[in-house]
Amino acid sequence: MIWEWEVWCAAAGVSGIDAMARFMSAMLGGMVILVLPAFAVCTGITIMAYRRRNQWAPDRP
Repeated sequence: MIWEWEVWCAAAGVSGIDAMARFMSAMLGGMVILVLPAFAVCTGITIMAYRRRNQWAPDRP
C-alpha cells in the first residue's frame, strides 16, 4: 500500500514538472510576441534617424 502512494506521488510530481515546463514555454512565446514589434519599431526609428542625420546640417566649406 505504501508503494502505491509513492508511485502516485512520483507521477504527480512528474505531471507538475511537465505542467511547469509547458507554462514556461507559453510564457516565453508570449514574451517573444510582445518584444518583437517593439524591437522592430525602435530599430526602424533608429535607422530613419541615422539616414536623416545630416538633413538639416549646414553645408561645410
